[in-house]
Amino acid sequence: MPFTKTPIYSIDVGIRGFVRSRGSFAKVSICANEILIQTEKDKVDSAREELRNYKQEIEHWYPGICVNVDFANRCSKSYRIKDEIIKQLLNGKRVVCSGQFRPMGEKVPFELDNAVFSSKITSKDHRTLLINGELVADIIKNRREQWNLERKMKEAMERAQRVSSGMRM
Repeated sequence: MPFTKTPIYSIDVGIRGFVRSRGSFAKVSICANEILIQTEKDKVDSAREELRNYKQEIEHWYPGICVNVDFANRCSKSYRIKDEIIKQLLNGKRVVCSGQFRPMGEKVPFELDNAVFSSKITSKDHRTLLINGELVADIIKNRREQWNLERKMKEAMERAQRVSSGMRM
């Protein structure tokens, strides 16, 4: 079977910066594309610079604890804990707190009354946050399990009421 050649369309650049391909015209500006590419590169460089500055700032506030940058970042952003408290936790101190505490991913905050915040180093030099000696992850897990249990009990009661009201009719 002989090879069949498919036609290859050539692209001609016209006088006014138009590209002609298959008889249609499309405006092409190589300079504009290069500017867009450079803008994206500048955005990436800017983000890298911001991250570097942020890490330097954390190292300034918490000297000698580069391994705890993740902990400080997670606490300050996710757990909405003040910087002074984070600094004390990273220095191994305990802090007594009251008020609302909202972990990352939780919609409803915990109400704390003189809760003792502490931190401990876990595997690979990462720190974890504890409230009254209990891991925050475990507190969240227990709260979700309790909420699911209450929801299932409520649904079971509603089903029982529907069944009992259906038997009366």
